[in-house]
Amino acid sequence: ARFTHTCFMVTEYAPAVDIAATLNRITPGDHEKRTALFTTGAEAVENAIKIARTHTGRSAVVVLSHAYHGRTLLTMTMTAKNVPYKEGFGPYAPEVYRVPSPYPYRWNGQDAAQEAYDQLVDVITTQIGAHNVAAIIAEPIQGEGGFIVPPEGYLPKVAAFAKDNGIVFIADEIQAGLGRTGRMFAVDHEGVVPDMITTAKALAGGMPLAAVTGRAEIMDSVPAGGL
Repeated sequence: ARFTHTCFMVTEYAPAVDIAATLNRITPGDHEKRTALFTTGAEAVENAIKIARTHTGRSAVVVLSHAYHGRTLLTMTMTAKNVPYKEGFGPYAPEVYRVPSPYPYRWNGQDAAQEAYDQLVDVITTQIGAHNVAAIIAEPIQGEGGFIVPPEGYLPKVAAFAKDNGIVFIADEIQAGLGRTGRMFAVDHEGVVPDMITTAKALAGGMPLAAVTGRAEIMDSVPAGGL
């Protein structure tokens, strides 16, 4: 009755179950879901990648230009900006590939969504091989990259491409999620249903808490004790 939090695998307790069940309910999609709780946003992203790799048996991870995903070794690699997040901290993790992200204010051309999508498909199919890609991860609204809102239609195209190629589509909603854009999640604005979604920051009002919520068959692919 008195403690705030303890190691769940040592002592199970109701609030941890309650928040997992709530995230299963409020995240996009009516499919069966599982939620795993972690400590930080970067830890949530790392575990989402581990889960995607286990589920697919693939290793490559595709990220966007201007992305920010964290400061641990893997998430720092996934982050686009060198200073202050990466300078002097290499070498970086392997099998992370970057594709251009649509930037409507600076993009040349009339249809930024289609142009960026075409470049994503080109990089994945010609440089990586879609059959080698475990996950595509995107911030539905980029934060540290400059608060960039993607043009309408881009995220649905990427999610559809991922589905068609057996790739796990991960929405990094650590900064944009939980009501900060006027919807519960930023992907809700275009009706995108990610395979996995990461949350933190607003999740616990300052407490160190993060989560990965995803399709049950994906989350259940990890061996017991693996996370």
